[in-house]
Amino acid sequence: MTQPTRFDTAFSKFLKRLDNGACPLLPLISQHLTAHLREGHILLNLPDLYRQEDHELPPIEDLIPMLAQSAAIAQPNEIGNTPLVIDGQRLYLRRYFEAEQRIRNWILESKVDYPNDKRRLDDIGKTLRNLFPEPEEPTDWQLTAAANAVLCRYSVISGGPGTGKTTTVAKILTALSQLDRIHGAVALAAPTGKAATRLKDSVEGKIGALPISFRAQTLHRLLGMRPGLWQPRHNRNNPLPYSLIILDETSMVPLLMFSALIDAIGDDTRLILLGDRDQLASVDAGNVFGDLAGTGQDITPPAEHAAILSTITTQPIPSRDGAPQTTKNLTLLKKSYRFHEKSGIGHLARAINQGDPQRALYLLESPDFGDITLRLMENPALMQRRIRELTAKALAPLKSTSDHREILAIQNSFRILTAHRDDNFSANAINTNLEREMRPADQPHTTFYTHRPLIITENSYQTGLMNGDTGIIIRDGDQPRLLTEQKTIPTTLLPAHKTAYAMTIHKSQGSEYDHILIVLPPKPSPVVTRELLYTAVTRAKTSLEIISSSRTLTHAITHTTVRNSSLASQLFPK
Repeated sequence: MTQPTRFDTAFSKFLKRLDNGACPLLPLISQHLTAHLREGHILLNLPDLYRQEDHELPPIEDLIPMLAQSAAIAQPNEIGNTPLVIDGQRLYLRRYFEAEQRIRNWILESKVDYPNDKRRLDDIGKTLRNLFPEPEEPTDWQLTAAANAVLCRYSVISGGPGTGKTTTVAKILTALSQLDRIHGAVALAAPTGKAATRLKDSVEGKIGALPISFRAQTLHRLLGMRPGLWQPRHNRNNPLPYSLIILDETSMVPLLMFSALIDAIGDDTRLILLGDRDQLASVDAGNVFGDLAGTGQDITPPAEHAAILSTITTQPIPSRDGAPQTTKNLTLLKKSYRFHEKSGIGHLARAINQGDPQRALYLLESPDFGDITLRLMENPALMQRRIRELTAKALAPLKSTSDHREILAIQNSFRILTAHRDDNFSANAINTNLEREMRPADQPHTTFYTHRPLIITENSYQTGLMNGDTGIIIRDGDQPRLLTEQKTIPTTLLPAHKTAYAMTIHKSQGSEYDHILIVLPPKPSPVVTRELLYTAVTRAKTSLEIISSSRTLTHAITHTTVRNSSLASQLFPK
């Protein structure tokens, strides 16, 4: 276990007072629980304690009844307000247990609206098939996803970059409108303002003139989150006023935030979740989208649902006996329209996902793929020079334009992504070095020098800037302003921010760049995992270069992120 924090210690003392001696091991176990939460888990599997060598415990069959006797712990079916809940061999903070149960219950209670006569079924099929071209393959999974979204109040669409998630959503909106299945406004939301705006622009550019009003916003703003308060403005007593909510980049949403969204959805509101289940999980606890999208599960639907999908789409839909009912809500988009057969990025992403380091290294070193490059980290000075060269070359066109759109396009054409935030190969270290190199000679002491890239690090409802939003400094006369894709903001009004020539891979989620440079540490690290590397690689649209050791690359591809949760096992029982 990691060194206990001040919170761990204070919380364990609080539980000790509440327990009143019933379970002397509770303070120690609670420190393990809170340490697990910091690592992204939403519960503590009690058998994991027996893998530790720094303490002795009674047999687990004796430990669980001992914990259950504590006044600080309740069973799932007990009414109360204890800080902890024990469910079999799983120990939770109550808040996380209730959030997980709220999500589970809502999904299991979400209905599938099967047409009760052949005419309605034919109408759905004809409407959808008119929106999709004749497929090149036996099963068009975009069409299947659209059929699921029409039938189901709640649906999940997962796919890698370029698989057509937003294209599919645009056609779903058209179909729902033509079939008279949405009445009222539609909310387009994402964890970051940039991702929400990109979703809105993409959807609006594809649907043409539909009698639908859209509003794009961050999930925080959608729910009415307020600074300093956890309880959002919208909840079960004040539900969201939308007929349909579409949430993009759902993999970035932590458990508690997703639970708040579920709590705020009205009885007649539809929900469509978009994301890539192979990406990084959220920074905070949970892997909600991975759990909901059936990561590692067989999501083939039951025969009766597959038969209806097949009737609607006139194409073969696989099925299996005994499939969980929750598989009805899921579609996995499999064909990438961005990465063609000659794309090294596409091949590399697949090799990483398949856990094949030999294939990944072969691709990176092969002369057949000019869009991907590996530079083995041997000399830190050479690495720094390479970073300076690539950055200077990518941003050089900024010197010859004052057009805002061109400035933003140039800034978004290149980004450096790192695994760590603080070490010699981190975003902070690279930004510090590049600031010395990239600062204009005539602005040696100016904080907001021209073309300084920034990333916002806290939400600001006053300015509309959200954590993760990016921009670049421009001059308005003598006054510096931050130029973003939505607006320009005086630097005097900026919330907390950092220089962003480089950013962590976590911060890059929801963004795409023409060219990226991925810098990994020379030695393997617990945070450098398959999901992290896959997320970084798939941020690139045109080309990427990786600076790393082969040892770190191999470690990343062969190590996956595991987050303890019981949500997937409850939704997809074996």
